[in-house]
Formats: sequence, C-alpha cells, structure tokens
Amino acid sequence: MVGMILVFTLTCPAEGEPPVPDYLGQTPPGNLPRLFAPQVVSSAAVEFGPAFSPDGTEMYFTRLDPQFRGTILVMRRTTAGWTDPAPASFSGQFSDAGPAFTVDGRRLFFQSKRPARGTTAPRVDWQIWYVQRTENGWSEAVDLELSVVSAAGEWNPCLVQADTLYFNADYPVFGGAGIYRCRLEDGHYGTPEHLGPAVNRPGTVVVEPCLPPDERFIVFYSAAGADNMSPGERTGDLYVSFRRENGDWTPGRNLGGTVNSPAEENWPKLSPDGQYLFFCSNRAVADHHPAIYWISADVIPSPEDSGKRE
Repeated sequence: MVGMILVFTLTCPAEGEPPVPDYLGQTPPGNLPRLFAPQVVSSAAVEFGPAFSPDGTEMYFTRLDPQFRGTILVMRRTTAGWTDPAPASFSGQFSDAGPAFTVDGRRLFFQSKRPARGTTAPRVDWQIWYVQRTENGWSEAVDLELSVVSAAGEWNPCLVQADTLYFNADYPVFGGAGIYRCRLEDGHYGTPEHLGPAVNRPGTVVVEPCLPPDERFIVFYSAAGADNMSPGERTGDLYVSFRRENGDWTPGRNLGGTVNSPAEENWPKLSPDGQYLFFCSNRAVADHHPAIYWISADVIPSPEDSGKRE
C-alpha cells in the first residue's frame, strides 16, 4: 500500500459548513460491532485508539510493531480520498500512543516514552505530551507540565474542553491508581482529582477514560472485576458511569455482551459527532491480536436505564 491513495466517495458540505465526517467511507456499524476499515486501518498489526479531528478531515491512531513499540499514524481526507496511514510528523522515533484532540482541534495530546525535557534517554514510564497546530502543521512536541507528578508517570489523556484533562496516574496521596481529572488554573493544570470508587472500582484495574465534551458520562476499561465477562481474570471490559448533578459518579456498569465479549475490549474512543463508539478487541481475530471496532453510540445506556440496575 506504500505510495497508494485510498479513494472513497466524499460528501461535499455546503459552502461555509464544516466537512461531514465520512469515517473513511466505511459502512456505519449500527448496534452491532463492526471491524473498522479492515486491511486499511485494521491490519495484521495491533492498532487501537482512533482519534478523529473535530472537522472529520484527519484520523490518528496507534499501531504497535513486533516489539510493542507504538507509532501514531495519520490519515488525511483530501479531494482525491483518504491518504494511506503514515507516521505523524511528531511520532516514529520513540514509543507513542493514545492520541486525543482538544475539542477545538488546535492541540493533540498523546502519551510517550520519549526523553523528558533536558534529558536524552527514553523514559521507562509514560508521560503526556502535546503538539499545537501552526500554519505549517504541528509544532514540536511539548511535555505537559502538571502541578503533581506521579512516580508511575501519566498516561491515557482525554480532553473534554481546553481547560479539563482526564488521564491515568498513581498518586498515593490523592487516592492511588486510577483515573484523575485536572482543570486549568492560571494557565496550568491544577491539583489532580481522583474520580472516586464509583469509577475507580476498588480491587480492579481502571484505565483509558473516554468522555463527551459535556462530561455527562465516562466510558472506561476495567479488568479483574466480578462483573467482567471473564471474572477475576486480567481480561477486561468496557464500562460506563454517569455524572450526577452534584458531580458524583454513578457506579460503573459493564456495557454488556453487545460491546464486550469473553475476549479483551479496551481503548474506548467517541467520534467527534458523538454518533459512534470505537474500541479495541481481539474477539474474532485468528491470531488473537487486537483490532479496532466501532458501533453506534446508542448502545451506551441512558442514566435512567443505568440507575435501574444500580
């Protein structure tokens, strides 16, 4: 596929309107999971975490090499169709993963093991970095400054607004390992806030936050819980929790057998229009390597339905 251009039919918006997302020309999945862009995005390698730009003209995702070193690849929508996947301008030298746009599309956050500022040796843990849009493309990558640094690093960034960052870390003083939230304070992200036991379920692994811009719910990965489809094992599922009016979260609920399976489901991502949930699964692949699936976001229950099961 090197040097080829993948051509799909484009839907042209009216003048002055943003492009209509066409998701690489793929047939929408409905309420059953569908492998996303087989042989184009979903290949013989391990891929996960697709992030579409808010205007639908770019898609970034992670592909692992045989040594499990991640590279963030990009595809761009042009008048001739979608370009082949190629390493993003800021990725390819060090292990990178988990691209995540701000809602305005002006910054792209990701996790990386590249050397910390002022050093030359690659890190053994993940750190959050970002690039900024410029007239000439993306800026050089910048490591994110947080008011508190986790000894285990920070990873899995999810931006819901320019001033709110969700991510994974392990801060013993604030609640231990799990999903945290930080808000901008005077231009810097402030004290991390642990989301509490409803989301960070005690006795389980909880990572990979995924939220819509209004933060009304969170989809996340959890393993080793009694309600996993493979109970007590390291194989995990996707869960959802809803934010109450007082800011608390409802207990995490397994998304069930439509989304999950006895195999591994992880790396949830919402499309920018909120219509689709992307995730990674090894449910139906002959050699059991993970691939990217997508499904209608209608499978995410309403808070009322969730509340009936609490």
